[in-house]
Amino acid sequence: MKPLFAALILLAGLAPTACTLLLKRNSDGRDGDVEVVDADIDEGRADADVHDGADADGRDDAGDATDDAELDGDADDDGDAPADAEADQDSPEDWFDLHWDYRKLIQFHPTRTPTDLHEFPAAVIINSDDDLAAHADDDWSDLMFVEPDGEMLPFEVERFDGGTGDLVAWVRVPVIDATEGAMVYLYYGSDEDVTHDPSDTWAGRFAGVWHLSVEQDTMATTCPDSTENGDDAAATGTSDGPVGDDGIAGQGLRFDGFQETLSIEDPASGVLDFGTDSFSFSLWVFVTNNGGDFDMPWYKGGSTVGEAGYDMELGYGTWAANLEGNDMAGVFGVNFGSGETFAGEARWIYLAAVVDRTAETFTGYTDGGWADDVDIGYLGSVSNSRRASMGPNPHWFHGVIDEVRVATEALPEGWVATEHENLTELESFLEVGDEEHR
Repeated sequence: MKPLFAALILLAGLAPTACTLLLKRNSDGRDGDVEVVDADIDEGRADADVHDGADADGRDDAGDATDDAELDGDADDDGDAPADAEADQDSPEDWFDLHWDYRKLIQFHPTRTPTDLHEFPAAVIINSDDDLAAHADDDWSDLMFVEPDGEMLPFEVERFDGGTGDLVAWVRVPVIDATEGAMVYLYYGSDEDVTHDPSDTWAGRFAGVWHLSVEQDTMATTCPDSTENGDDAAATGTSDGPVGDDGIAGQGLRFDGFQETLSIEDPASGVLDFGTDSFSFSLWVFVTNNGGDFDMPWYKGGSTVGEAGYDMELGYGTWAANLEGNDMAGVFGVNFGSGETFAGEARWIYLAAVVDRTAETFTGYTDGGWADDVDIGYLGSVSNSRRASMGPNPHWFHGVIDEVRVATEALPEGWVATEHENLTELESFLEVGDEEHR
């Protein structure tokens, strides 16, 4: 953090009701000049307008150190700096905001993909962290993720337990370098609340994201869509509905295979209908017993000829994802593998389907790796007016579903592989450092 900005925060701390901070933003959206206006400081200090006097290299002028000490408090008669100024001098120079007392460095290791990943929503899952339990707010309102250069990142907290320090969060990392990875700081321990829009984590690439995070054994009524579209999923089955269970990331939803459905009304905006454009859809399932021949964890048409749309069909036979256009050209399907084999393994399985209209291919991925592909050069529009469903009637689903996503583009193979790696090999994917105290 720039020394001058730290000084402005200290000034604001001395007179919180009489000091206005004005943060200008440049045309590119990044922070620009910082001003303190209408400052009326008590204890005989004069009114002041303070402006950022940073040099071209971003460092403050040489005289800023003296100004900072004066802003922080008067020197003692013997010339010593006040105690709080001395404490601030002990803070790391790159500390983002002095209102936050603690931070941890999160190191994302290079992934197996040979290319960089841009704007990747990475899962940060921390289990039983005594530091977070002791110093973070129970409502996680003081948590924030910041780049080493001081840029606050979009993030969404899916779950936080202030008693145990368990955290499940999603952070939109600008670049995960193929050879160097990435670094992000988690800040916490403040009386200040973080103001941010969690949907920014998914903006620009996802049409819908459903974490299905429901408390253990609690019946789901509504599961929010984490994107800005807000197309929430609601329980519409005739039975009690799916219930919360352990997920691949935090909590998921357990369906019992009979009359339990989550439905998403067909959005008027058409964000879940892609016409002849590229898109992708994916989810995680944990199945120990198949319920029928065509158990559907996702359905928005596409299961039969003449029914435009896209779905995933699991069950006793071969698990598959299907497409059907409005041109009656037939169903285009890709196979994920044997349902009998998957159910016998009793583990989390990641299924992804990528529709690439430019390459005219439909590709299925199992656990992040290629499983099957088919040419779709003759596929028409997949748009339809049907609601999207998880466990639709009569193709009820039996098992646990988590992290359902629909993307507005053909996700590259490396992206799909990293989504799988992020949640199945968490310890090698990222490393959480020791607590730092300013």
